[in-house]
Amino acid sequence: MANQVLVVNSSYMPINSISWQKAISLVYIGKAEAICVDENKILRSPSVSMPKPIVVRLVKYNKMPDISLKFNKKNIFLRDNYTCQYCGKKLPTNELTLDHVRPRKLGGETNWENIVTCCQDCNAKKSEYSLIQSGMKLLSTPKKPYYTSHLLIRKCASVKELEEWKPYFI
Repeated sequence: MANQVLVVNSSYMPINSISWQKAISLVYIGKAEAICVDENKILRSPSVSMPKPIVVRLVKYNKMPDISLKFNKKNIFLRDNYTCQYCGKKLPTNELTLDHVRPRKLGGETNWENIVTCCQDCNAKKSEYSLIQSGMKLLSTPKKPYYTSHLLIRKCASVKELEEWKPYFI
């Protein structure tokens, strides 16, 4: 049984993921309503039976938390899905590096918009050249990830949960 339940605000904006036990508690005390459930998984107590929630919606609007993502190697790998942004190979972390899209020697900064996940072969090929000089192209434009989806993916226990939650991501 998957362990995480998506929590959406009253406006249906994803805000967090929590354990199914915590989700049941929120539904039971009336702070949330189950808006997507797994009818094949019935949770029972001596006095109550209910299907296992997949997504719960908070009854009252909660202000979105102000969370700033840390800029670090792990978060860059997560943003880029452990995939080289030049050749598209998905690799384990020990076979990945980070690359400055615009090299430091050409004034490139170390930030969300200039750093990408890169395999060792592509990093050696690109070296200290610009994209134009190296003849290489990026698979996607690097940018700071939207914190909610980033945190949910990081906390998520399974690929199945992400598939079930997809309709709630804009």
